[in-house]
Order: sequence, then C-alpha cells, then structure tokens
Amino acid sequence: AEGTGLRTRTAALASGTVKSLPIGKKTMRCLLFSTKPYDRAAFTATDQRGHTLFFQPSALHLDTAALADGFPAVCLLSTIALTARC
Repeated sequence: AEGTGLRTRTAALASGTVKSLPIGKKTMRCLLFSTKPYDRAAFTATDQRGHTLFFQPSALHLDTAALADGFPAVCLLSTIALTARC
C-alpha cells in the first residue's frame, strides 16, 4: 500500500503533471542563513508542507553557529567557506 503511494507520487513527478507533492504531514523547523527579503517570499510561497521556516540574514560562521542549535534542518543560501569548527 505505501509502496503504491510512493510509486504514484513518483510517477506524477516524473510525468511533469506536478512540480512536487507533499509526502505525509511531517513538518520540521528549518533555519535559513544569509536570507534576503526575496528569499523569505520565495521560500514561504513554495513551502507546500507547512514547515516552520526561520530566516536569519546573517551568514553561518563561528559567531552565528549557535543560532542553529535545536534546529533539525539548516539551509545556507550563499556561497561561504565553512570549516569543521562551524
């Protein structure tokens, strides 16, 4: 049954009839670093699962890494150099 649903969603995505399909109702908290106002608008408009998105204008570096504590997902929106210490 679940495999059939997955095949149906995969076929719909492959055929191009839909751009994306939510799978289940699981959502998460995600912190997005280096965001601009247009990023907020774009991510909010395209979030089909209802994730809780937190927008941080600062880049991720040693001084801001602690902001990600407690977030199961983090997104970096700029090209930055990360070190193992981050």
